[in-house]
Amino acid sequence: MADADWSVLDLAADPVPGDPAEVQVLAARILREAKHAEQHAHRLRQVAANSASLRMEGDYAPRFQAILAELPEPAVILGPAHETCGQALTAYAKFLEQAKAQSRIALSRGIEADAQYTAALRQFYSVVPVTPTGGGTWRGLNGATAGYLSQYQPPEIRQMAVEIGNYAGQAERARQSAAQMARAAAQTVAEAEAQCAQAIRAAIPAPGPAATPGARQPLRREVARTAALAAARGAKAVADAGGIKNVLSGVKLDGLQLRPAIDQMGKRRTWELYRAESSDAMAPPARAGDDVLPSGHPIYHGKQTTTIGYDTRTLSNAERVRRVPGLHDIVVHGTDEGTFIAGHMNPAGKMKTTYHISPHQVVEAIRNNPNYTGGPVRLVSCHSGAGAEPLGQSVANELGVRVYAPTNRIGVDRKLGIQEPVIDKGGYWRIFLPITD
Repeated sequence: MADADWSVLDLAADPVPGDPAEVQVLAARILREAKHAEQHAHRLRQVAANSASLRMEGDYAPRFQAILAELPEPAVILGPAHETCGQALTAYAKFLEQAKAQSRIALSRGIEADAQYTAALRQFYSVVPVTPTGGGTWRGLNGATAGYLSQYQPPEIRQMAVEIGNYAGQAERARQSAAQMARAAAQTVAEAEAQCAQAIRAAIPAPGPAATPGARQPLRREVARTAALAAARGAKAVADAGGIKNVLSGVKLDGLQLRPAIDQMGKRRTWELYRAESSDAMAPPARAGDDVLPSGHPIYHGKQTTTIGYDTRTLSNAERVRRVPGLHDIVVHGTDEGTFIAGHMNPAGKMKTTYHISPHQVVEAIRNNPNYTGGPVRLVSCHSGAGAEPLGQSVANELGVRVYAPTNRIGVDRKLGIQEPVIDKGGYWRIFLPITD
């Protein structure tokens, strides 16, 4: 992640630098030193307590015995001091690891959202006569600005422009949310770092008379934990760009320049292709996904399901398939050619299954579902248990769990409610166990 381009989240560099493993190594070394210091202090106390048995004689004896009696006192605080420092670093390493994971997720989501926005912006430029000026990417495209910029276009062009703008606005809000998530991770680790430093400074023995072990200040874990939880809650808040009614209030369209009207016949043809029943274009989903594929297909996280795509069949299966205790359902299209497909609806309201996705993308979708904490999964995906190289086996190998997959088409009756899924033509559930090289 050190070489990642964080500018997609409006950041100059990794917001959470550092290596948790290196911090853990240092903490373990200091904790070992704490044990050694306590052992040495114990031995000094024993020697001092038995100084009379040394039978020292001569002028040096009283002075030697006095110094010997003083040695355990400064040594006794070294063990607790090292222990406090080691505990502080151990707690900090945990916060650092969690924050780095959060920032990595934020970066991944930001990259996907930025790709969606950029694609929508290009599509908008292709149907509305505006020309980008200046450097960088204009981030102001949404339903309201699209409507404003296309106000002099034919109604069908304006409608298409607004749909594209709505999609772009949703993608930009997702990017801003990811950026806020990354900043929250940085704030979390900064607060944990400050608490760690405070604990270490408090543990360092002050010059002068030795302090008693009870006088040292312990690591304030709860304070750091409370701050971290507050920052995490902030990370979950979606960064809203502002209400639609306020978008055009004082808005500056410095990045755009209206160009003379062009031949609208081409635009009308573009609109007809976009709205055609055969079009592969994606209509905006009725509900935004909890996650998203690079193509823009939403991923929905249920308590016991991960649903990829938003066509009617996929959503019907996700809604009506009866859950099995202990199994996490993956609802996605599958083909008899051994591929997964993310389905969508086109602007004409027709279901389209033209976007192929890999088993790795399916596994990543499962892992990114916070409700999935491990355990066997069931592929509610046609043909995913059939073929020479079954999809179910690929998922089992990468996810490392038992996978149930149907050997033929699978579906539900959309006229009924919750029901057992039916596998077509005598098919059955095939079980796949992970195979390691």
